[in-house]
Amino acid sequence: MYIYKRMTVSTMYKQGKEIIISFCLCDVFFNGQFNCVSVQITI
Repeated sequence: MYIYKRMTVSTMYKQGKEIIISFCLCDVFFNGQFNCVSVQITI
């Protein structure tokens, strides 16, 4: 399984007084499968 594309998508939005940053790491494989990991950080 070779990874041929790795994407990072980060979004940042404000909710009340808190700032929420969410990162999505996506690995796309040659056979069309993809694996995504989502991380949320609240400041």
